Amino acid sequence: MLDVDLPEIEDFPTTELRVYERGIGVSVKKLSDTASRKLYMAHVHGMGTRLVGECIACAPSVEEVILSAFTQVFRADTGQTEDRYIFSVKVRRNAWTRIHFGNLEAVDSVAALAAFELRRDMTKTGIFTAIEPW
Repeated sequence: MLDVDLPEIEDFPTTELRVYERGIGVSVKKLSDTASRKLYMAHVHGMGTRLVGECIACAPSVEEVILSAFTQVFRADTGQTEDRYIFSVKVRRNAWTRIHFGNLEAVDSVAALAAFELRRDMTKTGIFTAIEPW
């Protein structure tokens, strides 16, 4: 079982850098809220996918990995932060082997984790609601 403290969305970049076509200099573009949330969504699911994979690869005797991921959320009513779980996934070794590891660049980590026993309450635009982990 893994209990993972994710980065907070507030720590993610709010701008995107692009090299000019002529290769001299860069442009700075502010990301929309939706683009920032989607970037965060891809990142935290990618972290989860990587951690599950490392556990299975490093420990041949492990038949199941349960990963629960949380982040800290500021509470306006108390002025304090609290841990909120945003996804929890249960992966069995035999199901993990269905992933085509020779073509990982084509694997969407958000969809990949959804193929297992996943607890997650998230919109398509990356808005997470707290869940009860496994």
